[in-house]
Amino acid sequence: MNTIPQQITYRHALAHQLGLTYLQYENLRYQFYIDWCIHLCTPSLGGGRGRTLKTLITHDTLINWYDDQWYALVEQTIHRHYGQDISIYTPEEMLYLISLYAVNILDYYPSVLLKKITARAARTEH
Repeated sequence: MNTIPQQITYRHALAHQLGLTYLQYENLRYQFYIDWCIHLCTPSLGGGRGRTLKTLITHDTLINWYDDQWYALVEQTIHRHYGQDISIYTPEEMLYLISLYAVNILDYYPSVLLKKITARAARTEH
């Protein structure tokens, strides 16, 4: 079954430009999410206070929050700056561009949600 042009999202366009299927693109985004979770587990952000990597990477609400940030700070920013001109980039250049924008998410985290996750993890451990 073919997708008609109106159904193609910018996320699909990015995947195509990277030479990836949509599922591979989602896996790439999830790898960036895991890297973000690892960053959250660092001591400077309170890592070690009930935050385990497994707890973070498997938390659905946190994944959804990250996806919203990805959409706003990576996909929409690229769309706003480059639009349909992304076709001039090679897959390697596109990955580099995405990586540059994804770094911006490292500075953001939902503190209230993280406190709830940490508290719930502490309760289940005891």
